[in-house]
Amino acid sequence: MKGLLLKDFYTLIKQMKLFLLMIVVFTLIPGFSMSGFAIVYAAMLPITALAYDERSKWAQLAAMMPYKPVQLVLSKYLLGYIVVAVTLALTLAAQTLTGFAKGTPIGGMDVFATCVTAVVALLIQAFNLPLMFRFGVEKGRMLLLIVVALSVMVVMGSGAFLMTALGGLTAVSLRWAALALAGAAALNLLSIKVAVSMYEKREN
Repeated sequence: MKGLLLKDFYTLIKQMKLFLLMIVVFTLIPGFSMSGFAIVYAAMLPITALAYDERSKWAQLAAMMPYKPVQLVLSKYLLGYIVVAVTLALTLAAQTLTGFAKGTPIGGMDVFATCVTAVVALLIQAFNLPLMFRFGVEKGRMLLLIVVALSVMVVMGSGAFLMTALGGLTAVSLRWAALALAGAAALNLLSIKVAVSMYEKREN
């Protein structure tokens, strides 16, 4: 599994550099919704890795190696979890530093909203990866564009929703966040199972 993750990280090294720049730029733009784009983009990196795999015919090579389908699929999910978690940490750090520099420290609601955006990113990944494993990145491109468009609307609207409907950082909002996190975890477990099945059908 470690070897599969390293393969993807080495493949995506150029995107990672652009990614760091994106975090800085988005953080400097007022409003958490813009920095949320970097987190959502992080959830798309496994699809970029899959696109490279398709172009290089990686599946044929992997079939001759001692890798099981579940390992090949799980490595992409783990890649997504890692980059989303790292991006979340870097985004919060950048927001904190920017806030201190401007004399307006980051508020608890901003941290909460950014964390919820990370949960949304994991939900996006749970929907995206089974489609990509079933149809391939090229054939699934239109479906991907639809999901991305919906994701952008969700991220842009989530800030306003959290500020108004939940009434700030309260016990109610924290309970909703806990439910959302539990739902995202359950959906990702189901997504992995479906993606493995899709991968096996496609390769057979």
